[in-house]
Amino acid sequence: MTTLKDWIKTTEKSLNKIKKLKSKDRLETLASIQLCNESIYSSVMGWSAFIQRPKVMNHFSDIELKKLLEIFKDIAVIFLETDIASTKKIRSKLPKQIKERGKKTTYIG
Repeated sequence: MTTLKDWIKTTEKSLNKIKKLKSKDRLETLASIQLCNESIYSSVMGWSAFIQRPKVMNHFSDIELKKLLEIFKDIAVIFLETDIASTKKIRSKLPKQIKERGKKTTYIG
């Protein structure tokens, strides 16, 4: 099990890597997007664990929670708007027969 100290150290390393990312070519760009995505996923999973534990969340005041909500809303809006736009772009490039297949993909949300 990872300690909070280890979590902070690992996350700070990821943050520093992300801040230094440069896009030299397409492959490096894709690898950089993957690193960002994995880092976001890891953070979201950590927050999910915190939010499910009232004893942990009790360390935040009501004011701090409201501030966190505003930050999370801003991040969620940017992320979901990017998700929607990118998915529409992908869909627009698919052959018609793939778009119209009867298979449905289940998304959380």
